[in-house]
Amino acid sequence: MIQEFLSEVAATYKTGVAREHAYRPALQKLFNALSEDVRAVNEPARVDVGAPDFVFLRGDIPMGHCEAKDLDVDIKAPKGTNRSQFHRYSEGFQNLIYTNCLDWRFYREGELIAEITIADYLMGIQPRPERFDALEQMLTDFIAQTPQTITSSKRLAERMAG
Repeated sequence: MIQEFLSEVAATYKTGVAREHAYRPALQKLFNALSEDVRAVNEPARVDVGAPDFVFLRGDIPMGHCEAKDLDVDIKAPKGTNRSQFHRYSEGFQNLIYTNCLDWRFYREGELIAEITIADYLMGIQPRPERFDALEQMLTDFIAQTPQTITSSKRLAERMAG
């Protein structure tokens, strides 16, 4: 599954004209292949903290979000508007993927819980196939999360502030 995804990303990259949005069909295909009961929706409606690129729905319930950047964007040290957006999203969404299709970072409740690089961006895309299974497992764990209900006014205020 990850090999096919990365092949699609590489083919899109090789056109020489692709930018961030061009990789979203490959991402959506990957996300929707993870489970029959979770659906990834590209360009969901704006919410209080912004408009992430994907929302993951189990039925009608959002259980995670993804922000996807262009391949050359450093997601480990976001700068400028990417930095402020990252902070809003990581504080505002309880289950978040932040990716540039090659580097993947997983956040829960604003804390980085896992990260993996499946390809290097050096003179093109250089795959790291030994990491494909690990990413697939992280994605499976991501969609297995159950949305938590907010049980205290303090936690509600923290989420709203995020």
